[in-house]
Amino acid sequence: MLRKRLNKHNLCYKLEKVLPLVKKSIPELSGLPLSSIIVATAFASSKTLASAFHTPGCPFYSRQLPITELMSDATLQDKICVSCLKKEVHFLSSEAFCDDMEMRCIAESSEVDQVPRQLLSKIVNDYGSFSSFVEDLVFFSCNQASPGRTWGVFDGKKISIMSLPLNVVPLIYGLWPLALINMSERYLCDEILALSTQAELTAHTTLQSTQKPFWSRAARNPFSIISAPQHYLSPLSAVSIEDGDERLHKIRKQVAKKSVNFMRWSFVNNQLIEATNYFSSPERRTAHSEYRAREEREASLLALRNYKEHTDNIHDLSDTAGPVHSISLNASKRTDISHDMSSHNEGLGHNSRSAEVEGYYRSYCSSEVNQKATNESSNLSEEKKETNNQGQELSFTSSEYSDANATTKIDLPDPNVLQHADGSWEYQYRNGDQTFVLTDGTKVFKTEGVTTTVRTDGSTLFEYPNGSVILDRSDGIRITTYPDGTSKEEDINS
Repeated sequence: MLRKRLNKHNLCYKLEKVLPLVKKSIPELSGLPLSSIIVATAFASSKTLASAFHTPGCPFYSRQLPITELMSDATLQDKICVSCLKKEVHFLSSEAFCDDMEMRCIAESSEVDQVPRQLLSKIVNDYGSFSSFVEDLVFFSCNQASPGRTWGVFDGKKISIMSLPLNVVPLIYGLWPLALINMSERYLCDEILALSTQAELTAHTTLQSTQKPFWSRAARNPFSIISAPQHYLSPLSAVSIEDGDERLHKIRKQVAKKSVNFMRWSFVNNQLIEATNYFSSPERRTAHSEYRAREEREASLLALRNYKEHTDNIHDLSDTAGPVHSISLNASKRTDISHDMSSHNEGLGHNSRSAEVEGYYRSYCSSEVNQKATNESSNLSEEKKETNNQGQELSFTSSEYSDANATTKIDLPDPNVLQHADGSWEYQYRNGDQTFVLTDGTKVFKTEGVTTTVRTDGSTLFEYPNGSVILDRSDGIRITTYPDGTSKEEDINS
């Protein structure tokens, strides 16, 4: 018990020594109770990347120095990163919480504490009987994967049992702790040492009782040691000799049963009452709904930011792509590709990328045809006339401007590129389509059926000749305005 109090005193001293630094670096933790500090420092915040990485030159991280030894140097205090500080505060707070919980839950004397009626009815409702609950508690304590603590917790509906390693507290999982059984190495080693000491004293007493008088011949006979007990246990051989695993299991079971026998069930009942009131309180429901709304809002803003960055990258790529470098075609394939590109004129207003690629292709074809016509005109006027006639006979089939079986003979697309005084660009096509690139990055695509405006904020506006307008905002909301003035708002992501 003296060791417990000494450890608890040192732990509280370290925690009190670190708290001034916490108030300076993490002011939101100042004034919070121990349980709130544990929950607040349990996991690194995913909002900022700075909290997940260590600050360069952090003395606690680079040199592995105890954070309590850095309190005397002000220059070192300023270099301690928030991640290391949160980790150390969480460790000290968890240790203090576990020790305080154990001191309140486990009695020092062997007085039998009666189980309160409310706790007994809840245990019988969840486990069938009180003895079944005790058996499960001992079973979980004896079969831990690693030394730690076994907790009885309440999740708002039923009482459960869970084993956690080291000083991990159920609070970080949203569970209310009711009771605990300490199965750490300290208790196991103390029990093993007690059994070893007892076995050594028993063996020594037996050896003295069977020892022959020194003056007798049997005392001088070296073979008389054979008559000594064969099951003498040294302090380190209590678990290493015959049936070591079975004996270790028995030691664990003995430690768990001792904790159950000394448990203060009145304290467990008080914890259950507080947990029930907490989970059923309207303040918790309000705080939970506010926290969830805040998290959903931050998640939506993050998704919107990522979407905007993605669309900006697409617009940057479309702006920097050159017409000559983006398309490289052979002269023999020019007629076929012009037929394929013209068949997509219907979707020009719905896809700004395809419209821009088509404009690049048309300007490329125009430059190629003009270059070819200039070269041929320098040779023969007759060949120039034949080339012009062949250029006029090139045709393509359009599903938007012609019937299914009709073929319209037109010249190759030749957009007229104009630059206005304000710095904006205009592309005029022979089929009547127009493309405007404004100085702020806004792109306007005008076709016969729809006028599409792609804005820099990620929103897209569709305007139809009948007066209806569709606005797709960057946050996934679509606003449709009908010719009669009525509008409808919907979420296209859901």
